[in-house]
Amino acid sequence: MPIDNASADTVAVSVARQAAIFSERPSEFGSGEAWINHGRRIEADYAELERPLAIASVLAELQPLLPTRYAPLNAKSGGNQGYLFSLEPRAGRLLESRIVAENGPTMPNPVVAAIDHAPIPGTTKKALIDARIGQGKFRLDLFDLWNARCCVTGLNIPSLLRASHIRPWSESDNAQRLDPFNGLLLSPAYDAAFDAGLLTFNENGAAILSGSLRPEAAACVGIVPSAQIVGFQSRHQSYLAYHRNQVFQRY
Repeated sequence: MPIDNASADTVAVSVARQAAIFSERPSEFGSGEAWINHGRRIEADYAELERPLAIASVLAELQPLLPTRYAPLNAKSGGNQGYLFSLEPRAGRLLESRIVAENGPTMPNPVVAAIDHAPIPGTTKKALIDARIGQGKFRLDLFDLWNARCCVTGLNIPSLLRASHIRPWSESDNAQRLDPFNGLLLSPAYDAAFDAGLLTFNENGAAILSGSLRPEAAACVGIVPSAQIVGFQSRHQSYLAYHRNQVFQRY
């Protein structure tokens, strides 16, 4: 996510099409001694945002999620000099959600564009794009796995059911993105809370609520603390463990 240092805004989103490959220095970099001749190259899709995201608007939530070393922002909230900074998944999801909220449904989907340009078979591209938008084989596989019912509430109205990845899409490889055991079929409120990290499930499939989701607030949208996954299988375990450790917001 490129940031304009002058305005402190996130002005664009760039999505890698593939893993880094070894490459010679691009000719446009010149021949200065500051540059070595060999390095790594990543093909990516770059999309400028119609409405840049002001970092100040998310700073209070973002700052606690930044690494203690090599962070894009310093302790005084100023920018650190650098080309690329790694963020933990929670920080990435926060920025992504705020960018989408700011730019609305008309924003071109850079992830779908990156998949479409990726050097992978066409059938795999379609499956990944469909899974990304909650459609296609991944959704059908979840309907088969959960008998076309919400795995928590038993709701059986297809148009209200969400095919939710357990290990988030952005943190999964292509096989995990298409693995039905990396998915839960959930009714809207449970899907939203699970995706936001306000709800997770233990090794027995019992619900755990975040401290940020008080029982009275959960009750307003139909979420109960005693909720339980029905049909939980051992192959869900590793994915749910990841969600508990990397996505769930305990407090």
